[in-house]
This record gives sequence, structure tokens and C-alpha cells, in this order.
Amino acid sequence: MKDFSFSTNMLFAVFGFTLLIHSPCLGEGPTPAAGNRILPLVEVSAFGTIPAPKKVEIQPQLVDSATTVDKAANRKQMLELLGVKLSKEQEKFINTNKFLIIPKSATRYKGTVSFPGAEPLQWDEMLGMHDEVCGGLNPWDRKPENAHLITPDLVLHAFHKYLENSLEYIERTDLASAVTEFSADVREQAVDAGSKASGAASERLKVIAAQFTIPCVILENAMWSIPHGLDDDGKPIETADDKDTAAEALKIFEKYKKDFPAELAGKVAKELTLLYAAEGLARSPLFGEYSKDESIEADYSQFRPRSHYAKSSALRAYFRAMIFLGRNSWLFETEKGMGDAALLAWVMAGNGRAGKPILENWKRVMDVTSFFAGAPDDVGYPQWSALLNEVSGKAGLSPYQVLQPEFLKKLADPVAKLAPPRILSDVVFSPDMPQTAKDELLSKTKGFRVFGQRFSFDACVLGRLTAGQEQTGPRLPSSPSGVFISAVFGDPTARKLTGETLKLDERGFDPDAIKAFFGRLDEVVSDISKVKDSEWFSSLSAAWLKVIGNLTGT
Repeated sequence: MKDFSFSTNMLFAVFGFTLLIHSPCLGEGPTPAAGNRILPLVEVSAFGTIPAPKKVEIQPQLVDSATTVDKAANRKQMLELLGVKLSKEQEKFINTNKFLIIPKSATRYKGTVSFPGAEPLQWDEMLGMHDEVCGGLNPWDRKPENAHLITPDLVLHAFHKYLENSLEYIERTDLASAVTEFSADVREQAVDAGSKASGAASERLKVIAAQFTIPCVILENAMWSIPHGLDDDGKPIETADDKDTAAEALKIFEKYKKDFPAELAGKVAKELTLLYAAEGLARSPLFGEYSKDESIEADYSQFRPRSHYAKSSALRAYFRAMIFLGRNSWLFETEKGMGDAALLAWVMAGNGRAGKPILENWKRVMDVTSFFAGAPDDVGYPQWSALLNEVSGKAGLSPYQVLQPEFLKKLADPVAKLAPPRILSDVVFSPDMPQTAKDELLSKTKGFRVFGQRFSFDACVLGRLTAGQEQTGPRLPSSPSGVFISAVFGDPTARKLTGETLKLDERGFDPDAIKAFFGRLDEVVSDISKVKDSEWFSSLSAAWLKVIGNLTGT
């Protein structure tokens, strides 16, 4: 079977607290009113005020000083600086198109940068080469080959690097500690409540404690402070930052095993092993039971750190913890998933070890990450807590209550009315797939997520233009292509390349199938054109896509 895993950004908002009432007794019998909790209600923080649009008239003033490359005053010096010799075909191309793209490997600039425990990375060639080619900061020191050419792509890339570096700094110095405290507080609250409860309540609270032991171990399995300076011989201290392995994680888990029965402890160990291996699809030991027919599997390749997250064990730990808390779902299609989701909301409504509400750290993470990446595409704590309060009424919620068949039956109708995700980020296998529509798949993956996957317009576009074996109307390719995004935003070259891409698809697209695909693409184009500015400017990532989209077209 084909899988349908299209992940949105892993970045992630909430505000406000109300009443917290703590439970001295969580037994299997009717819980006293004093043990119930009214779940704190929260709201998503706004990204910012949308400014009024301004129409700017621009009259281009730039005129070519040289019509062909041979007439460029600094041609010889520039080619010598780069160590490049142009062929006749390359000269013809640059004369016709006024630009030429050559691989960095064809120049004398081949710099790399290495991080412990990670593959060597090419340094940022666009900004790095621009700085080197342009010479020193003093314009009087520049030579003919130190020519400045400021283009929109250079400016946008510089802004992108600023945002990426800002995010990396915030994650490393602020969000990582918030996620660490949040995970530890949920784990300890669940362990404590489970020890005081009996029967089903005790069993399920221990499962939640086991689930939150995973991010606790991951975040502990990192070097948060790396020794630096000089040793006794005056040489720089070099410390390897590559000890964040599955073996080390399992050693850390040893001190937590006493909190769980042997079978559950085994599931935690297996989950950690799969997570650090970061390979392929598998049924999650700790979350697989929430799928009614075991048709949903976890894509463990998503746990492979990438981008700036590969730089250090600390960033890798933050990445893995956020992926774990962002992708795993307490699915609503089973009573066990729905009951555990309600139980988790009850736990999150408690106080942490330092006496402050657990939700404060959750709120911090959500506020900051939603500023960068937008609102979640999944049911999160704001919607879930409001629904649970509505169903439970003024009496509040208790662990005993949420696991009762009558309560779960009362939850079923309002849960069915909750909007499913708009982007399919789970992997679904089913023998009934050819008869299943994508809307049904999305509904099947509806559930509660702690730090839900971000909604993004580009992921939504790719989701609507690709498919596995489910019913889709017009035939759709199983693998997405980046040209689909540019085509939707109006780039004529991308639209042409989209047709060529479909011809190369492994299953082959004949002219009629390609025509039908473009019909679906045009539907997406129409929908994207209706997106309001308030949505485009709801986060940095959405605004960023809007800016890039404005650069396409004729």
C-alpha cells in the first residue's frame, strides 16, 4: 500500500488560565466534587495587526551597461576570481538570459562546516560567496571583481537566515527548557495520580506517564553545556557531542522503569529504540492501540534531525521531543484514544513540581512557535478543554469519570463535529483504500495532539494534488513535486514543468489524465486566490509563502 504522509512544519498558542482544583483521591469509585477539575480555557494568541495595504508605484531605472558578457568591464577579473572558464554554450546562454547558474563545485569555493555527530554541511553559499566575492566592507578596498549585485533572492535569503538563526537561538535557550519542564511535570503528575487511583484509571494514567517518559529521556540524553577553554597543557578542550544514542537513552530510562509494570516498560524501551533508529514505518508501541484497525502507523524517519537541528545533541533532543509530542495522536476513533485524551487534558490542568500550572510552559511553547509557524492543524488543548468542560458541566472532570462508558458516549457526538485536520500527516494502510475518499482518511486521523502539526498552505496544496490509493476523482500522483507549488501561485514555467513531471511518473499519465490533473490544480488555484490577508499574515511562515508567491507569474 502507498502511504500518505505529508508533514506540516513541526513548529507551534494559547493564553489565559481559570480555575484549578486538585484531587486528593483518584479511586475507582465516584470521585468527590473536590477532586474534579474545571479545565482552564485558553485562546490562541494573535500573530499581529494586519497593516492597511499600500499601493507603491515603481519605475525601473536600471539599464544594462553591457549587452553581452564579452563587453563586461570586469569579465576577466570575475572569472579569474571564481576560477571558471565559460564554454561557448554558457556564453551564449548568459548573453540571451542575462544570468548563468553553475554548481559551486565548478568554482574554487568549496567550503564546508562540520558539527560533531553530523555530516559535514556546505556553508551558506548564497550569502557566504556573496561576502567573499564582494571583498571587504570598505568600498575603496574593492577591486573590479568585487562587484555587488543585490537581487530579490539574495535579500529574501538573508531574511530567511535571520529568521532561522532567531528560531534556533530561541529553541536552544528558551523553548527547550519549557518543553523539558512541561514533559517532566505531566509525567510526574500522571505517575502520582496513577499511584493513588485503582483499576482502569490507574492503568491508563500509567500509560500517559509512560508516553511522557519518552520526551523526558530524550531531553536528558543531550549535552546542554559543552565544556570549553584550555586544558592543563594550554590546548583547546574538545568534547565530542555525539553521545545521544539509543543505547544512552535506554541507560537513562533505567531509573524510570520502577514506575511501570514490565510490559509497559518494554513498550517504552521499544519506542525509544525505534525513535533513535529513525527508519521506516512501524506501529507505535505506545500509541498504536488508539487505531481501531491498526491501519495507522508511525513514520519514524521523521525523527531524523535535519537543518539546524543536526548541529548539536541539545538541538537534536529538542527536535526529537517536539516531533514526538507533535506527531503522536490520541485518536478519537476508539474509546481508548478518546478516554486517554480526556485523561491527559485533566493531567495538563494540574500544577507542576514548582507549584505553577503545567499549562504555563505549554503556553510558552505554543505562543512562540505559532508566531513562527502558525496554528495547529489538529485538535489541540483549546478546543478539547472547551468541549470537555461543556460535556462534564459545572461538576468538572475526574479520571474516574472520563473512562466511564456513559461519559465517552456523551463525548462521541460533539467529537464527531470537531473539524478534522486539513492535511494528512499520518500514514494509513487499509485493504479498503481504493474505496476510501481522502476526506474519510482525514476524519480517521482526527485526534488530540499536544503540539499539533502546523497548517501550512504549501503542505495543503501538495496534499490536494497527491494521493496514494484512495479515491480522488481525477488521478493524482503519489509523489509531490515542488513545481506544483509554483504552478499554483501562477508561474507559467512551473505549470509547463508540472505536465512534464506527470509524464515521468512511475505509473504514467496520458494526455487525458494530465488534463484532468490540471483541472484539480486550477481548483486549488481558485481556492488559494480566495485566502484573505488575515490568513496570509497569521504567521511568519504563511507571510513568507505569500511573499514568495508574489514573485511568480508573468
